[in-house]
Amino acid sequence: MWLPGGIVDKIAEMSPSIALKARELIRWGKFDATPVVRIKPADAVHLATAISWKCHEIQTYNVDDFTPFAAHCKIVVANPKVAQPKLFDAPTAERKEVGDAKQSRT
Repeated sequence: MWLPGGIVDKIAEMSPSIALKARELIRWGKFDATPVVRIKPADAVHLATAISWKCHEIQTYNVDDFTPFAAHCKIVVANPKVAQPKLFDAPTAERKEVGDAKQSRT
């Protein structure tokens, strides 16, 4: 993902314009949205960066936090679409027996 040729080809830097847009989003959620919605400052910066880069979609694992802002910002909010390898295999019967044997000794 982060290697040359991966899906990430640029890294955004914080700028005053992004900070001001993030503050505007926080204030919109608190004062103008119906019902009132709160967004964490880091999430507001994430969203403001996507808006300033004119992204059509923002990918995040906490979609629920961004959904109220999607229509206001005219941006699609979605879960990441990245193929992730398995961290470990499901336990097999042999491994389960070993675990049961340890429990019976105690």
